[in-house]
Amino acid sequence: MTQHCIDALLEQVMIKFGSSKTDLNLKYRIGLEHALAKADFLNAPDIVLVQAFAIFLLLLRRHDSPRFVWMMTGLLIRMAQYLGLQRDGAHFEHLTPFDIEMRRKL
Repeated sequence: MTQHCIDALLEQVMIKFGSSKTDLNLKYRIGLEHALAKADFLNAPDIVLVQAFAIFLLLLRRHDSPRFVWMMTGLLIRMAQYLGLQRDGAHFEHLTPFDIEMRRKL
């Protein structure tokens, strides 16, 4: 992308949202961090929190230090292992096909 295109995109963000892209990224990052903390994701992990944390880390890798993202990815992996996501859900009779596929994708 040329600098002109990037400037045009940043201008569109400012017009549509009334704030800069950097400010919006910070606002939503802080919001998600507070939501994860309020959900007590470290002490009571569940699949929805693991999904939210994974999306957060995917987005964060463009805007934060690689070391922070790397360390938080280790935490995410441990949370997923705690939930048994490393095991194929097809062997669990109580899971629906949707739940099995969601476990695989996560």
